[in-house]
Amino acid sequence: MKLSKLRIKSSRKDPEYSVYEVDGKIVRAVPEIGIELLEKNDLKEFPTIKSFELAGQDHLFEVEKFPFIIYPYELPFGLLKDFSLFYINLLTFLLEKNISLKDATPYNICYNGNNSFKHFDLGSIEKYDATQGWKGYRQFLVEFYFPLLYLTENKNIYTTDLIKLFFDKQWIFKYNFNWRNYLNPGFNIHYTFYKKSAIRQLKNTSENKLTINHRLIKNNLYLLKNHIISFSLPKDKTKWDDYYSQTVLKDGYVDKKVSSIKKLLKNSSIKHPISYATDWGANDGKFSKLFLAEFKNATVISIESDYNAVNQLYQDCKNENIIPVYTDVLNLSPHLGFDGERLSLKSRLKSICDFQLCLGLIHHLIHQDNLSFDDVISFFSDSAKSGSYLLIEFIDAEDPRHQLIKNPNYAYSLTRSYFVESLNKHYEIIDTKQVIETRELFLCLKTT
Repeated sequence: MKLSKLRIKSSRKDPEYSVYEVDGKIVRAVPEIGIELLEKNDLKEFPTIKSFELAGQDHLFEVEKFPFIIYPYELPFGLLKDFSLFYINLLTFLLEKNISLKDATPYNICYNGNNSFKHFDLGSIEKYDATQGWKGYRQFLVEFYFPLLYLTENKNIYTTDLIKLFFDKQWIFKYNFNWRNYLNPGFNIHYTFYKKSAIRQLKNTSENKLTINHRLIKNNLYLLKNHIISFSLPKDKTKWDDYYSQTVLKDGYVDKKVSSIKKLLKNSSIKHPISYATDWGANDGKFSKLFLAEFKNATVISIESDYNAVNQLYQDCKNENIIPVYTDVLNLSPHLGFDGERLSLKSRLKSICDFQLCLGLIHHLIHQDNLSFDDVISFFSDSAKSGSYLLIEFIDAEDPRHQLIKNPNYAYSLTRSYFVESLNKHYEIIDTKQVIETRELFLCLKTT
């Protein structure tokens, strides 16, 4: 097979330093300055080069593979902010070595949980060119600075808002930033540069070019960094703020649920190592952390549809192996970009997920979208690896919370027997625990 057919679609914009997946390994071209940098320094901010030789392809190198990539439109505010600060700190460090990065995009950064960030675009490393300055300045404004500023000025953020910020190239020209920003000298510098840089003019290539000392670039980065540090998300109540004080929790439900989950997670039938787990509807991350207490080497991908809640989850779990993802289970991030170069969230999860947590969620799904137990269980089965585990909570139709949100026109059975029947089509039930009279936990192994 031709190597071009193995190229990862999202690397098409830089054909000179394309990335390929060969037999499950990530291989790529690396510029000479990048090789020198990585050979001389222990830079944890970049992926390691695992092999400086690849049979039959002496210009390609095997590099560290990151099993899960989170896209910018799935990032909580705090994580996007930390992406931007990570980039600024990295570029500032490189400029001291007369090295720069030609790109400035959150698509080039990977978050692995536990405060671990990587800039995986090795093809972006280049020697600093004083005649061109910081090539990525405008891109940084478009993909980091202005989206963050927009988020500080708006409440009730939805997935469509984030997709607009990263795919609509004209939104900045149409958006009216808060008047207070124009009192900030830094904002005026960045906004003026952005507007002027949008107008391209033909220039005589024989003209003498102005040289820009990298110290001027570092001063600009310092200005950007200080402004971004001051950014914060508007305070807003999340839909989960009062959840644990309502209805189903009056008779020690949470404590009983925690105790039951701990017992199920210690089940001897969970035999193979767990590397990645998905916590569907992660809320404040309580059960993501509970899972990690048992599987310390795992990473949990915590999915939450409330933007303020998932941002708080990130702030509270920075020191945990937790990757917070902002999206709705009923409207997951699809394939996006040219020819689907940005993979859907479901496809990214399916390739790595060993365990799924679905706690206090299924009754919301079935009534919000008129789904049957068959529909929901089939979805979870198709969102994880073969031989993976599912911990799911059955909530009886008589449960007070269930009654509160019930769709009066719901067309499918809500019985435990139908729930078990739906599970058995895709899973083997390993163990169960009754939490309270109307709620029961099922630990299952995927068989399809």
